[in-house]
Amino acid sequence: ISYAVESRKPFVVRGGGHSNGFSTISSPGIVLDLSQMRNVSIDIEKKVAIVQGGATMGDGLRAAASEGLAIATGTCNEVGLVGAALGGGIGRLLGHYGYAADTVVSMRVAVVGSSGRARIVEASREINPDLFWALRGSGHLFGVVVEATFRVFPWQHETWHSCLAFRPCDAGRVAEAVDRVSYRGGMQGRLVFCAPNKQPIVLLQLWYLGNPEEAAEKFEPLLGLPFMADHPLHSIGRLIPYVNLNDSSERICSYVGRKNLAAFGMRSISEASCMAALMVYMDFITQYPEALRTHILTEFYSMDVVSELDQDGEETSIPGKMRRAVKYWVMPLAWYEDAALDDACAGLNGAVRDAFLTNTDGSRAESIAYINMPFEREDASDIFGDKQHLERLRSLKQKWDPLNIIRGTVGFC
Repeated sequence: ISYAVESRKPFVVRGGGHSNGFSTISSPGIVLDLSQMRNVSIDIEKKVAIVQGGATMGDGLRAAASEGLAIATGTCNEVGLVGAALGGGIGRLLGHYGYAADTVVSMRVAVVGSSGRARIVEASREINPDLFWALRGSGHLFGVVVEATFRVFPWQHETWHSCLAFRPCDAGRVAEAVDRVSYRGGMQGRLVFCAPNKQPIVLLQLWYLGNPEEAAEKFEPLLGLPFMADHPLHSIGRLIPYVNLNDSSERICSYVGRKNLAAFGMRSISEASCMAALMVYMDFITQYPEALRTHILTEFYSMDVVSELDQDGEETSIPGKMRRAVKYWVMPLAWYEDAALDDACAGLNGAVRDAFLTNTDGSRAESIAYINMPFEREDASDIFGDKQHLERLRSLKQKWDPLNIIRGTVGFC
């Protein structure tokens, strides 16, 4: 880091390597690759995991599982665990323990002072608490985290999982049913538009992280929908060991091909908005058949714990809207090979967002930004929160990175 500053070469940090293309850098810039720093050690007595900056979610999950414990990761094994936590971290344990950032107890981070020399500092509730607040939610902009300590939790249940397949014409009905359910505890799911075997289909994936015997009753309104029981992807009540919890996302999280991914949160989903988004997707893959592997993912979780944690915003820099204004996280994922499609695939993200957020009366529902998966050229106030929140972050940026050396996928300077 000190070399990059001294030689005036811009640099970016690579953890798992899943940020969008506009966040990377070309020659003569430097990619600071942390992939050789992947150790995860479990302190059973303290119930914590000490995670190096380049460790992936799969590294953390496997280390915790080996001790009969669970760690709050995201849903893709190859994504960087620490990097995701810096922006919040949405994952399967959200309904039990909150965002991944909520479970971080300390960090070791390289920061750059006014001299241009990098140094390692500690950050926790007791040591440099202002930096610790900033790192948990907006951390990509303050330093290079070389190590983070996460709480881990006793875990004994296998995860109940079902995958229901529907015809595209039933998507609106499915969306309305999904929106009527109150998700509590370990209830969560994902509505997917995709085209396996080149045939568009709607999938409803359900997970229950708790006693599997309770799952069917809790999801009864959704299990009663008219799914296609003979579809090869259909399954009900499959039990997944904790160590395999993220396996269903392996394909879409792989490094194969070019991918353009963004995310936004919203409060509700309706028959009309779902069908409008589905039409955007189907028109897109019809116009660009070489992007047939494109997925539109709409994830939903119990948000009770998330909304109860950090109500005054003094524990983390996660924007309040991410805690209290989101029921669904929508993630358009354009998947293709030819760089000539970059602009068209980037445009899909905005078109899907417009479709989901436009109400039948022409008004527009609120969109909640997510710093880990931003839209290109997204406004800082949309990502980091209200004016007071943003000014607090800017003040801390001046203190901890006065030369504005650390750049993330978005900035607020």
